Amino acid sequence: MVRAAFVTQSDVDSILDRAGAPQFVAYGIVELDADEVVRRTGGSFRITPDPNWPTDSHVLFIRSSGGKSLRATHPEVKELADIANSVSLIRTPKP
Repeated sequence: MVRAAFVTQSDVDSILDRAGAPQFVAYGIVELDADEVVRRTGGSFRITPDPNWPTDSHVLFIRSSGGKSLRATHPEVKELADIANSVSLIRTPKP
C-alpha cells in the first residue's frame, strides 16, 4: 500500500520487477479510506521506508490476527476486498 497524497500513477508504473518490466501494471489502483480499513479489519498501518517509493509513501498493513503475511484465508482479506469493491477503481488492471 502507498499513501495517495505522495504517489502518482507514474510512480506506481516506475517500480520494475526483476525482468525490468513494470511490476504493478497488472494491478488495479483503488483509493481506500484508512480509517474505514482500520475500523473494519481491526488492523493498523505503519509507514516504512522503501527506496523504490517516494519518501513517507510506503505503508504496511499490520493485520489484527497476527503474522507477517496476508493470505486469502485471513479474515482481513474479505473485509479489504469488500472495501475495495465498494469504490470505483482509479485505474483498471492492464492486460
